[in-house]
Amino acid sequence: MASTNQSGCGCGGTAGTANRLNGNARLLQDAIPACTQEVTAEVCAQATVTLTPRVQSLTPTVTCINGPLIDTTCLEVPGFTPLNNNGNCTFTVSQVICVTIPLDFSVDVDAVPSGGACGGVVAGDICPSAVNGG
Repeated sequence: MASTNQSGCGCGGTAGTANRLNGNARLLQDAIPACTQEVTAEVCAQATVTLTPRVQSLTPTVTCINGPLIDTTCLEVPGFTPLNNNGNCTFTVSQVICVTIPLDFSVDVDAVPSGGACGGVVAGDICPSAVNGG
């Protein structure tokens, strides 16, 4: 009876696999179970991010300070300067803001065979390292 349990190395296979390896001419036509493993690699992805500050004025809130000034011009009020030639007041307001930018980094992977090494071979469906105590 053929077993479908995985062997000690995590590779799938059946007890009949070893029999197919004993000179069977159909070996190249038979599908040999693959052993899938994962590898992890670090990769550095870089992006140039440009932040352009934007300011938009919303509806202002106007509040009167004290009562009206009777018989007093704006030039006589301490701490005020005359309006410039275009009739407006100009000042600078700065605000530090925090911005969180979600960036999606990924990597394209292309794997091509580049060599390898042969390990031990044993009959059966147990990996050689498990049989030899490795």
